[in-house]
Amino acid sequence: MADYMREYWDDMGLMYYWRNLDDGLVYSRPFDEEELAGIAKRQMLDKLGEEAKEAIVLNDGWIHANSAFLLVEAPTQDELLTQIRSLTEQASYQAGTAKRVIKVLAELTGREV
Repeated sequence: MADYMREYWDDMGLMYYWRNLDDGLVYSRPFDEEELAGIAKRQMLDKLGEEAKEAIVLNDGWIHANSAFLLVEAPTQDELLTQIRSLTEQASYQAGTAKRVIKVLAELTGREV
């Protein structure tokens, strides 16, 4: 467990680790029933976190490209078509992201989608 971490759930080894603040040592125990039941939820959140990091990079690029397009005073037909295709791709990506977030929120709140 990394020095900066206070606790860690090892879903592969089914162990919970925590750092005792009094002595600084790391202790562990097997997962309890609640932690076993939470594996899927934690994995879903981890995956969403990884996707969020990728999305930030993609969105930054799209924002830059869209801002640059707005500076073009008289875009050509090819530039317009390229921009429309890019905006379509962006909209589809954002819709997929919203769908994943909705599913995670439903799982976290125990509600069906």
